[in-house]
Amino acid sequence: MLEPAFVELATRKASPDDLAELEKCARRNAMANDDDEWQQWDHRFHLLIAQATRNPAIIALMEVVNGMRMKPNLREKTADQETRRHFAEQHQAVVKAMVERDGATAAACMRDHLLNVQWRMPSKPP
Repeated sequence: MLEPAFVELATRKASPDDLAELEKCARRNAMANDDDEWQQWDHRFHLLIAQATRNPAIIALMEVVNGMRMKPNLREKTADQETRRHFAEQHQAVVKAMVERDGATAAACMRDHLLNVQWRMPSKPP
């Protein structure tokens, strides 16, 4: 898993504007009314973290990952409101740690989030 390391780097490099945008994105993600809207904010959230690293390779990698996640057989199972709520809470925990400039906690929160997402993914790759 690479994204926890990206979050740790982003925690150090993020500007106040980056953090404000992440907070806004996490709130909008939590308020999403359906899976499509939730997915849009989820993708934005993960891309904003990559952008906060200021590393073009990390940003490009996250854009590729986001594109792959939209394939029907790889899309997370977030159609139920309870799953979306749980993931949104995990996003908010990541942002809280980032705002507090606690990279280790932000990375741990992201790792927990990704493990939860992985648990819901299909067992066979496309």
